[in-house]
Amino acid sequence: MLLRTILFFFISFHLYAQTTLKEVYSIKNNEVHLSDLFPQIQKDQILFTVDNYKHSKRIKSKDLLAILKKLGIKEVKTSSYYVNFQISSPIDTTPLHKFLDNYYKEKYPTIIFNNIQVHSRGYIDKLPNNYSIEIRENSYLRSKNIINIKSDTGKKLFFNYSIHASIKVLITKKTIQRHGELSLLNTKFKTIKFDNFRALPIMEFHKKSYQVARTMKMDKILTIRDIQKLDLVRRNSMVSVELDNNGIFITFQAKALQSGTLGDIITIQKTNLKRLQARVIGRKRVQIQ
Repeated sequence: MLLRTILFFFISFHLYAQTTLKEVYSIKNNEVHLSDLFPQIQKDQILFTVDNYKHSKRIKSKDLLAILKKLGIKEVKTSSYYVNFQISSPIDTTPLHKFLDNYYKEKYPTIIFNNIQVHSRGYIDKLPNNYSIEIRENSYLRSKNIINIKSDTGKKLFFNYSIHASIKVLITKKTIQRHGELSLLNTKFKTIKFDNFRALPIMEFHKKSYQVARTMKMDKILTIRDIQKLDLVRRNSMVSVELDNNGIFITFQAKALQSGTLGDIITIQKTNLKRLQARVIGRKRVQIQ
């Protein structure tokens, strides 16, 4: 008897411990069961019902947690103010899942999906025979967003979706000062949970030289907004100037009055203070045009 009690406690602890409730749950009918929250529950029971002629019920997270606490389920958290229970619409959302799968893979080559959840914003009896799929601009920066379908007649149906996945991104190993060159000495790859980004993260180490556009602290995710082409020539530095004068190759030193990346045209100043235009062709090297 003691062994059975200990075993039950062990199973219960691992079933509920550190569980975070989802924002939306699909249910089969107007009854919300404990098993809708915890599919592995052995002793199921009805928590509450959806009102007749309605297809969803929204309950405050704190009220739901209070109900669970009375049932002895305490180690549960929520990430939203409300939890929504929605009767599943008898529609096939496979095309939407495939669209989202391709959409995010195109933006994130390193993404590994755990699952993709799609829920209609309201009860839908059936989908149009012909429709196109639309998604908001820059939706790929968020793990939760809205997608819609548009019928031939122009009618739109909206769906909430959530992406549960992980991606490999480039992060800083240490603080990199502004205009510091990126290398494998100050960056590394890390697999993280896909969440929300302010800009597309860097997912591969570019062979071309880049620098950070601003000072980046340690363990920060690098995005396309944080990097820029490496300045091969820095303002006020001395550069080697190359000039082909009718087959006579001449080199001399000059001062760069501007910073520049590969191929940029910058202004240089000779020792006699004469200013010339030159193209950046390498690190601290320019060529008179």
